[in-house]
Amino acid sequence: MKKFFVFLLAVLFIAASGCNKNRIGDLASSENSVAFGTSEVLGSQQESEISGNELFETESRANSAGGSVTSSVPKPSGASDLQNPSDKNPTTSSGSQHVKLPLNVEWITKPTLEYFLIRPTYDGKGWLALKDLNLEHFGDYHSAGDYEVQLIDQSGKVLLKFDNQNSMYDIICEEIPDRIVVFKDDKFALYDTSGKVILPFQDNVIFFFNGMLLMEKKDFTHMKLDKNGKQTENYNGNVFPGGRGDPELIYEKQSGSLYETWIDDKENNIFYIGDKMNSSSQAVAYVGETLKNYSEYSQYYKIPEPFYGMGVIVNGKLASEKFFDKLSLVKLGKDHSRNLYGAFAGEKCGLVNTAGVTVYPFEFEDMAANNACSAAAVQKNGKWGFVKIPVL
Repeated sequence: MKKFFVFLLAVLFIAASGCNKNRIGDLASSENSVAFGTSEVLGSQQESEISGNELFETESRANSAGGSVTSSVPKPSGASDLQNPSDKNPTTSSGSQHVKLPLNVEWITKPTLEYFLIRPTYDGKGWLALKDLNLEHFGDYHSAGDYEVQLIDQSGKVLLKFDNQNSMYDIICEEIPDRIVVFKDDKFALYDTSGKVILPFQDNVIFFFNGMLLMEKKDFTHMKLDKNGKQTENYNGNVFPGGRGDPELIYEKQSGSLYETWIDDKENNIFYIGDKMNSSSQAVAYVGETLKNYSEYSQYYKIPEPFYGMGVIVNGKLASEKFFDKLSLVKLGKDHSRNLYGAFAGEKCGLVNTAGVTVYPFEFEDMAANNACSAAAVQKNGKWGFVKIPVL
């Protein structure tokens, strides 16, 4: 009789194991699993199970990461079901595998680099780092001569040093992503992002403008240059257009409308509204319930009421009810099919996916990457390093 019971228990154990294996297979193939860069996540009813990192809980998250949140964002309508997530260990699916989020940060270079700021070149192969040369400056005051720009790689190796000239983004161009305009001792040169010289230093002014590489000669005439520095044709257009800079996006939740926008008054959330957009891809945008006129004299200045923060937009629609203080899009892969977002909550930032679920914890003071990067520059405890951008 004793042997019979032992045999019976063994059979039951094997049957139970088979059931568990089948359940794991069901989960791996579930359409409601969170997948990077896929539209399935948008309509998923599982957001209440996979969240736990909403901006409504930003204060506790940032405090646990050692930061503090000074801003408060009102809870959007329809977001009550996100307040009490049942799953404190959300997962994302990749093929048949499930990965628990958030991930452990995978460091390429530990945060030991002493720079004021690091930003990527547009081809993702080089990094422009601002070196603060004036350690005795007062408050936030800096002059252009206080900084040196260094071109570095992901190990922190310095490839090139040159003088700071206005904004770092005046010296690189998205349309010619592997070139840098270098300024030193009042002369200009053209380099590639590996530190190789393309055009040597000269008195002629070299600069990027509207996606073009131009040279201004001593007689103030302009020539177009190709990426190898060869003069191709005269340019007779205006090179001082002024304007508001590149537009961002703002989303009116009530109408489901997406607009170009320029921030007119950030402190009071006053936006200048431009053209209505029909986005067919993923983007980030400021989000408000309604856009109300700020001034009776102009229909273009609006205040979002209430203002939620920044959210993810997919195909012109709000992807989820997760909002952040700041949000930037990091696209992975040449086809840009997998997407992560650098998100700020108060004074800390991390990586989140399309559903707003944390991928890398909110433990950094700053983060920089672009569409071409396989790594992100991050600042932690005042120093910079590089982390791998995960592909899940």
